[in-house]
Amino acid sequence: MITPKKSLGQNFLQDKKKLEKIVQIIDPQPEEIIIEIGPGPGALTDYLISSGAKVIGIDVDSRAVNLLQEKYPKDRFPNFEVVLSDFLRIDLKEFVSSYSSERIKIVGNIPYNISSQIFFRIFENYKLFSKSVLTVQKEVAQRVAAKEGSKTYGILSVAAGIVGESKIALEIPPGCFFPKPKVNSAVIEIMLREVALCEDFSGLMKLVRAGFNQRRKMLSNSLSPYFNQHGINTSDFPNLAEFMNLRPEALSVSDFIRLYDIIKG
Repeated sequence: MITPKKSLGQNFLQDKKKLEKIVQIIDPQPEEIIIEIGPGPGALTDYLISSGAKVIGIDVDSRAVNLLQEKYPKDRFPNFEVVLSDFLRIDLKEFVSSYSSERIKIVGNIPYNISSQIFFRIFENYKLFSKSVLTVQKEVAQRVAAKEGSKTYGILSVAAGIVGESKIALEIPPGCFFPKPKVNSAVIEIMLREVALCEDFSGLMKLVRAGFNQRRKMLSNSLSPYFNQHGINTSDFPNLAEFMNLRPEALSVSDFIRLYDIIKG
C-alpha cells in the first residue's frame, strides 16, 4: 500500500462491494483493451486483470507504478502493463494506436481537481474510445449528465452530449475511500459515439464556452464578444433571432449545434 498524496488528489477506493459494482458497469471482456487512469495501489486493477482484459495503467505517481510492477510481473501477468506518465500530457491517438486499431474502454478513479480536464481530453479524442467509466466528485458527475434547463447544465454537459450519452451509474459515499474525501462521489458512465453530433467539436465548444461565460445573461449579450471576434454581423443571420433572447442553459445540445450551423453557413 502507498500513502495517498494530497498534492496528487489521491483518495483510494477501498470498498469491495462498490468496486464490484464498478466492474459490472465497465463490463470488461477477455482480450479487450482497457486504459485505467491513475490505478494507484490497484484495487480496481485487480478485478480488471482477473477478467482477462488487457489492462494498461497510466499513473503519474512512481510509487504506484513500482508497486504495480512488483505486484503484477510481466511473466505472470502478460495482460497488464503500467506506464509512468501524466494522462493529460500523453498523445492519446499515438498511445492508443500502439495497442489497438479498435475503440477501447477508459476507466478510473480520477483526481477531483483535474476531472474536467480529463473529461475534455477524452471528449476531444472520443473516436478512440467506446466507453468511459470514471469515478468523480458527485457534483461533477451531475454536471456531465445534466440536461438543458437544470441548474447543473453547462459547458461540460454540452460537451458530453456532443460526443456521447451519459448517466450516473453509481453513487459512492466518502467512507468508501481512504482518506475520506469531504464530498460525495459518483461513477459517471459515458457511451461514446462513433460519430459526434458535430464534427467540429473544438469550434462548437468555443461558441458554447462564450455562451456560458455570462450564464445569467441572454445570449444576445453573452455572445456579443464572440460575434465581434469572429466578424459576425447578427443582422445577416435572421435565423439567430430565435436564440438571442434565451439564456444558455435553455439550449439543448442540438440547439447549440443548430446555432453553430447557422453562423457557419
